[in-house]
Amino acid sequence: MALPTGCGIRSHNLAEVRAKTGARQFHATAWAPRESPMAYRNPRVSMGSGQALREYERNGTSVEGVRALVKALGPEAG
Repeated sequence: MALPTGCGIRSHNLAEVRAKTGARQFHATAWAPRESPMAYRNPRVSMGSGQALREYERNGTSVEGVRALVKALGPEAG
């Protein structure tokens, strides 16, 4: 059984986490905000976020984010 190191791992801190823990598997985040495809928008109704700018965004996996994680791992990633 493997227990990947995780929670808050991003490309900017992955190498440090690996060096300090000796972990070889990671649960990392490579999300980026994207514009929602929602067609009907009512600016007078909140969807619960309380932040108007985020009402019509959603997160999705970012190809660039995954590439940055692989690059942060260095030669061992390939």
